[in-house]
Amino acid sequence: MPTLDLAPFVEELRADIGRTWPPEYVDVERGAIAKFARSYGETNPLYFDEDYARTTRFGGIIAPPTYISCFGTEAFCGAISGHPELKRKLHGSDVIEFSAPIRPGDRIAITLRLVDVYSKDGRNGTMLFEVFEQQMVNQHGQEVARLQMTTVSL
Repeated sequence: MPTLDLAPFVEELRADIGRTWPPEYVDVERGAIAKFARSYGETNPLYFDEDYARTTRFGGIIAPPTYISCFGTEAFCGAISGHPELKRKLHGSDVIEFSAPIRPGDRIAITLRLVDVYSKDGRNGTMLFEVFEQQMVNQHGQEVARLQMTTVSL
């Protein structure tokens, strides 16, 4: 299978490394936390029961760690590129660092930044990798999480 020459396209995209999109905001609601946790069968009262949650080291209800998957941003959807000969886009990986719990009443600012762009030849041809980072900060200026996402286009 001939290899697609993505070098000019990759160089064009690499010029945007470091680009940061304006923040998007998510308001965290207690009901949304409970609904999310119940959607996958979670039973830990830390996510539902305020009386119980107050007795924990968190001092109140918090969101489950996977709750940040609800924070899809329009910026990310608009940022991922496309090359006419690359027909498929795959979710490559997520790496998440948690810094502080997300709580009901939080207003989370999510800032997207392009971190890297590169290509590799694989068994089925050339693949384009785009690496983005989302920083999530609450209304107190405290980072709650940082998510690095990689997309793969074939």
